[in-house]
Amino acid sequence: MSMQRATAGAPSFVFDPAAEMMPRADLNALQLSRLKATLERAYAKVPHYAKKFDAANVTPADLKSLADIARFLEVHPSTVSKIVATCGARP
Repeated sequence: MSMQRATAGAPSFVFDPAAEMMPRADLNALQLSRLKATLERAYAKVPHYAKKFDAANVTPADLKSLADIARFLEVHPSTVSKIVATCGARP
């Protein structure tokens, strides 16, 4: 899909201007807070991730920037089946 410049009377393809055009610093802060919340949930509720984080000697509190995610773990597609097997089937 090509980018289209908005002109008077032409339709706009921006559905949520506040979210889609937020300043980069605000976007980074939002992404960081959501990532931290996801890591906290995974650490608290998924034994597989708790073991991985412990083995890497990190906790969700160690996430201070988006770049810090590299310290947590590396997930390859080949490990997804192992994670599913560890967690069991969802109801």
